[in-house]
Amino acid sequence: MGKELGKIIRYFFSHDVSDGLRKRVYKRITMPGETDAVTDEMRKIWDDQNNALMDDDSVEEAYSDLSVRLGLDDGKKKTFDIKKILRIAAIWIIPLLVLGLSINEYISYDAQQKLLSEVVMRQRFTAMGEDAIVALPDGSKVHLNSGSILLYPSRFASKERKVYLSGEAFFEVTKDKTHPFIVNTQYLRMKVLGTKFNVSAYPADKKAQTTLKTGRVEVTVETTNKKYILNPNDQLTYTCGNNSTVLSKVKTAYYTEWSAGSLSINDEPLSTVIEKLERYYNVKIILTTSRYNNQRIIAHFNKKESLVNVMTIIKALIPGMEYDIQKDKVTIR
Repeated sequence: MGKELGKIIRYFFSHDVSDGLRKRVYKRITMPGETDAVTDEMRKIWDDQNNALMDDDSVEEAYSDLSVRLGLDDGKKKTFDIKKILRIAAIWIIPLLVLGLSINEYISYDAQQKLLSEVVMRQRFTAMGEDAIVALPDGSKVHLNSGSILLYPSRFASKERKVYLSGEAFFEVTKDKTHPFIVNTQYLRMKVLGTKFNVSAYPADKKAQTTLKTGRVEVTVETTNKKYILNPNDQLTYTCGNNSTVLSKVKTAYYTEWSAGSLSINDEPLSTVIEKLERYYNVKIILTTSRYNNQRIIAHFNKKESLVNVMTIIKALIPGMEYDIQKDKVTIR
């Protein structure tokens, strides 16, 4: 890519632009032969942002600015703990740009100008303590867990039905043998024709996990480009810290029951349980001691179980543990 196109992209994401200019930029960067070069430039932006940690106000401002610039802001007030969802603004950049700008993946070049006004990139995100069901254009359903973001087109107009996920979701994909359904996350890429599966890919977790309920799914680990085939009750877990991938058999219900409102904890460390409870109840949990670092928990909580009841049960499972609840903050001692 020449310096000219690089400057265009950099300018586009650092200045306010008109709708007319935005369409001109879309048209330029989706020209045949430009896709790879544009992706390289976007990854440079990702890396630059990744190296610069932001405080809460900076992240909020960056998100709002990016949403408006991509034409994704619907004018409605969104309230959520963005620092908890995405530690740095860079998490947004590649999914938003690839979906919002690489429009030639959905349409032919000759039809770009016409369909630019027809194919709209949509976003759905859930605050902590909330969940939502998203109906996709092909009839597929996505149950979005707390603190998650789903990006998808207003219609699938290419050979692949492609979406992006940051967080956790349970997918019920409508079968279509000629149009594979693709779920992209930070570390994993799932490809299916029609099935039900769960994906957990919260950026702060530093790992991604796919659990298959029915059908078949092909999972590609982005860092190694290795492919794995999952059958029902298979679970693939990728950990970025040591670049490891583990494929195992599991009881699927433990990882999908959240979509029915309940909360299952399957022999998980207390640190992981705390993260789940923070998302489920929209609270901040402070662990003031390291004495429970090796404590693991197995429990099942019914739909809409109160936080008080949950903490009472966890206290009973961990001898000596005490806790206080003050509004939206829980302190464990």
